Order: sequence, then C-alpha cells, then structure tokens
Amino acid sequence: MGLQAVISLLCLGMAVAVNRPPNMVKHPEMDIWYNPMESVEIACIAEGIPNPIYRWKRNGIDFNPSGNDDRVVQLPNQGTIVFSKPEPKDEGIFQCFADNGYGIAASVRVNFREAKLDRFPNEDRKVIPVQAGDSATLQCTPPQSFPPADVYWVIKERDNRWQAINFDKRVSMDIEGRLRITNVKKSDEYGGRAYACMALNYFMRENSIGPEIQIQVFGSTEQKHAAAELWTSPSDQFFKKGTIARMKCIFSGNPTPDVFWERVNGSIPDRASIKSFGQELQISDVQMEDAGLYQCMGLNTESKQRATKAFDVNIESAPEWTEEPKHQEKTEGEKATFICKAFGIPSPVIDWFINGVPLADSPGAEGVRDPRIYNNPRFHNFGDNNITLTNLTLEDHMSIQCNASNKQGYVFSNVYLNVVPGGVTSQIVG
Repeated sequence: MGLQAVISLLCLGMAVAVNRPPNMVKHPEMDIWYNPMESVEIACIAEGIPNPIYRWKRNGIDFNPSGNDDRVVQLPNQGTIVFSKPEPKDEGIFQCFADNGYGIAASVRVNFREAKLDRFPNEDRKVIPVQAGDSATLQCTPPQSFPPADVYWVIKERDNRWQAINFDKRVSMDIEGRLRITNVKKSDEYGGRAYACMALNYFMRENSIGPEIQIQVFGSTEQKHAAAELWTSPSDQFFKKGTIARMKCIFSGNPTPDVFWERVNGSIPDRASIKSFGQELQISDVQMEDAGLYQCMGLNTESKQRATKAFDVNIESAPEWTEEPKHQEKTEGEKATFICKAFGIPSPVIDWFINGVPLADSPGAEGVRDPRIYNNPRFHNFGDNNITLTNLTLEDHMSIQCNASNKQGYVFSNVYLNVVPGGVTSQIVG
C-alpha cells in the first residue's frame, strides 16, 4: 500500500473518530392519547458519536421505564418507550433526553393522557311544549371527553334504536351542540318519540346518549314570525392561520328564513364555502388577509328588514421559523453564533435551553452552574434571538435548544455545537 493511501486512511480514521453531540432525529408526537390496556408508544430516537444513552422525565421528575412491572419497556438502541398496558397513573408530561457525554439533546414535551368519555347524567324525560310556528331550542351539555367528543342529535325509533336526525335549513345544530328549530311543526313531535343528544368519541369508538327530550306542539295554526336571531357565533372571532374558520347564524322565523353572507368592504375569499343550508360560512386554510368584518343576514316574507349579525374576524398564527438555529461544527479559537427567530401572532416568546435545561438556570451534572455559560466572558446572550460563544475550546461541545411559543402553539429546534481540533473535520448531521 502506497504512502498516500496510508495517509488517506489515517485521515479518514481521524474524521470518523471525531466525537459529536447527539442530534434528535425522531421526536414523539406532542399529544398522545391512550386506551387502557391497549399498547402505545412514545417515540424518541437520536444519533451522535458515541451513541447516546437515553433517559426520560415525567412531570419534570426522572422516570425509569423498567420500574413499572414490565408494563413499560424501552426499545433496544433507542429511547422509544412502549406501554403495553397503560394505566391512569401513567398520565403526565413526558420528555426524552439523549446524552453521549458531549451534549444532551432534548425532545419535544409530550402530553400523555388517557382517553375517556364520561356518561351523561341520568335524568327523567323532559317534555317541551311549543306553539306551532314558534322556534324551539333543545339543550345539550356534552360530558367530559378526551379527546373532545363530536356531538350529534338522534331520534328514538319504535324498536328503541337511535337514528340520526336529518338537518335542513329549518332544523339544525349550533356550533355549541344545541338543537335549533327555526319554526316548529306538528311533525316535529315524531308521534311522541324522544330526541337525545349523543356524544361520540371517535378515538375510543364509544358514544354516550343524553337525557330524552320530547317536543309537544300545541295550536292548530302555525304562527307567522319575521326573521330574528335565534343563535349566532360570537361577534369577536379568532382563528388560527391554516385552520378552518367557521361562523354560523341561525335565524328563527316562519316561513323559514333564508341566510345570506357578505364581507364588509371586501370580497369573501375564494377558499370560502357556504354550509348547513346557508347558515354557516367556512373559510378553509384561513390566512392573515382573511381578517376583517363579515356579516350574515336573515330574511323571510314576514320581514320588513333583514336581521343581521356582524363578525370581527381576527387571524392569529402559531410561531413559524424565520431563522432557525443550525448545527455548528467549529475548530478551536473560532466563534459560534446561534440565531433563533420566529414570526407569530401574538409575538412568540423565545426560550433557550442548554443540554435540555433552561438557560436561566442551567446547572452542570452535579447541580453546579455550567462554567461554559455562567461567569464566562466568552459566552454572550445578545437579546432573545442570539447566543454566541467566542474563542472556542474543545470543552465547549453542547446541545442547544430553542423554543418559540405563543398561545397558538410552538416550534422547537434541537441543535449542537461541536468543537474539534484544528485540521480535523466531521460530517454535520442535519
């Protein structure tokens, strides 16, 4: 073998041998629901040189997967933990850490919760008397459900089975789950059969039926009424960018009012559609420019003027990176700068972490403040968006996390600083 080949192999060996702080390559989901006795996992995979060792915290306290009667196992060569038979006591906020001695990478925090659907209270059947032609409202207070249940209205068949009610512009449901009848007809009695509100938890594949309600219609002639507000969405509306904006207007009146929509001083977005027989305006993938004043109008032949309701639509956004921190591979004596900037409405709050510990109180391995950060003239925190280390030494290797958050959500970045001797390089893992 020639001298040049030997030198190349030695250089290659030197590059491969360079240590590197861990990098989190698979984060868990931020919200994980579980059914008791059904297996579920919380993922966590990192890579680094040498390979990292994993540890978990639950509600900020060290969590040992092996101390749970074999119900919890950690998969080989990764941090992922699997609950074979999760129990209510397992609920909590979990976070995974990967430590290889050159830095500690941190995962996003996981809200691990048991899925459940409570029952409606046991109540006697209620009878609601209504004059023909008047409006009627059937109340529904859904039971507690995780994740939130969807609400439907059903009618009891002769064989005691429940059948979904077919909505139209006269009979509909408001966004809060109440059944609204614009004008009552004799047919709404359904021969004395019961109405009920049903809560359906799709994750659990379970439902709960509410108390029975019977409508009793009196009067032989339907009363005529002009269009009037029966239920509408609140006047001030706040929607998250990228979601579906929903506004609904239900007007009482006989004949059944027609509902119209307009945007004051502008045009309704192309992404908008009219649902629920005209009662609901939906804007898909809502954007910042969709903010403004919208209005619904109800009108029937008894109306001398339109019944109206205005909505002030405001759009907020979860944080989005405008400049995300990047891994830094430096040599001795160089400078490393980490920039963390994000846009959001409201403006995001920026929080830095060193090896998974908040910068405000980053202790070392033995609870002593990290000398690379505290009382170190080479460490600079230039406002919320910039941290810099100058004149780097081989001991300055670390993992750095930045979290940008507001009430609509957060973005989280986990990067590392690796310092190698001059002339030695290693490949940065993205």
